[in-house]
Amino acid sequence: MYIGLIVGLTGCGGGTSNSTAAAAADTTCSNYASTSMPAIVTGDIVSMNATPFDRYINFNGLTIFASPTNTNTFLINVTKTYRDMLGGDLGYTSSCVDTLKTKFTANKIAQRLWKTESPANFVGDSGFDSAGYEAQDLIQESGSSEQANEVIEHLLHTITVLGLSRVFPNKWDYTDTNSDLYLSMQQAIDGGFYNTSDHDHLEASDLAAYQLIIQQEFAYMAILTSWGLKAQVWPDSTGEWTLTTTSDVRDNLPLFWTLYENTIEGFLVAPVYSDLQARFPL
Repeated sequence: MYIGLIVGLTGCGGGTSNSTAAAAADTTCSNYASTSMPAIVTGDIVSMNATPFDRYINFNGLTIFASPTNTNTFLINVTKTYRDMLGGDLGYTSSCVDTLKTKFTANKIAQRLWKTESPANFVGDSGFDSAGYEAQDLIQESGSSEQANEVIEHLLHTITVLGLSRVFPNKWDYTDTNSDLYLSMQQAIDGGFYNTSDHDHLEASDLAAYQLIIQQEFAYMAILTSWGLKAQVWPDSTGEWTLTTTSDVRDNLPLFWTLYENTIEGFLVAPVYSDLQARFPL
């Protein structure tokens, strides 16, 4: 279910990666007493001019940019959902939340919001690009019944592709067909649980983009389903993804379940469904 533009991560392709990132060690997460996180309020919104965006909130290293047509309410609610993924009101208990903040801050990682029929040209000539930010894709403020899934999907794209690939540069290496992520995805494809045909048009023309997209989509679907939210926020995945429950993932995708337990569980947290209902139409 790919929507949006991909900007930033390059060099993704087949074969074993020899990149510097792949040579680095994966972070070992430590658990400790819950660390509270500040609430998100209107006062957190900062006005600025980085064409085509005019406002942002920075939370835990991620800068979330809004376009002039986005509402402040939507900007705040997207930021609250990102906060929830790190622990929300209960606080966070993994040192990897701090590592993620460090990686996001050092690399100027951003999440972009928009509310137009089609996004503007973000490449090459905008204030956003000239400011040196790196982003994956966009979240559209649509007001549709799919809004919650739109938000979760694209936040997870940003977190996994631009975050986990740096926190766990071996297990989550998008450039290595021997990485835990790639092998987990391949198990899902081989088992008939994940159909990548929506992206076949890219395979011949841009293999790097194809490899990246099929992995980022798999990661989103597998995490959403492992969180037990798939049936509520994305009930119709006909033809693309066949698993529905946490136990479906655990029983049918043992490679991903091991990856989930080793890198995500205790680090990233499922948003509460009732909170998503309150923020976004479902």
